[in-house]
Amino acid sequence: MALRFSWAIACTACPFPAFSEAVPIWTPFTPENSGLPHTDILALTLGEDGELWIGTHGGGLARLDKDGHWRTYTANARGGLPANLVLALARGADGALWIGTEHGLARRDKDGSWRTYTTASTNGGLPHDRVIALAPDADGTLWIGTYGGLARLDRDGHWQNYTTASTKGALPNDNIHRLALDADGALWVGTFGGGVARLDRVTTGKSQTEHKISSLPRKPTSGRRDLRC
Repeated sequence: MALRFSWAIACTACPFPAFSEAVPIWTPFTPENSGLPHTDILALTLGEDGELWIGTHGGGLARLDKDGHWRTYTANARGGLPANLVLALARGADGALWIGTEHGLARRDKDGSWRTYTTASTNGGLPHDRVIALAPDADGTLWIGTYGGLARLDRDGHWQNYTTASTKGALPNDNIHRLALDADGALWVGTFGGGVARLDRVTTGKSQTEHKISSLPRKPTSGRRDLRC
């Protein structure tokens, strides 16, 4: 009886992890134990069917499906992935995968077909070929952050770009590293060296939508700069 009583006290004072909280289980994936092509990972996103897409630093694009099968996509002269340095990944509202690389933007549709976009092929619609950030909107619009400014690709294929020069400084820096869409539909733009800017949608009297950039002040005494685009 004394032994059982002592055991009960010990269990109360030092409960087993299984009874108190979930025990984390880590599963590492490396080129040595899996089909992962590179150890340096720059981007991750989940596909419509639950597959994991992995952007690597020089090893191309990897896909891990729900059954544990790996596949790697690398750049080639026949089209497809523009470069093996994959900087950004995002899934569009239609299920397509968008891929930002150091040499342009790519789209992989659910049927496996590819489309690529560069500054040259879009006549400057994509302001720079180094694509660092992606933010798909629910309406089919894709926002693209590059080394040379912000771009918007509409569902109908129309391009619009925003730079520090074209917005008269409302976009504080053309080196765009992060993008985030909030619940109100505003786009937050994180730059390298210029702070953060917010791009709002504005409905005009003609029932058309314009966009207004508001850069956050760098110092408490500086003002807010707005520009409709």
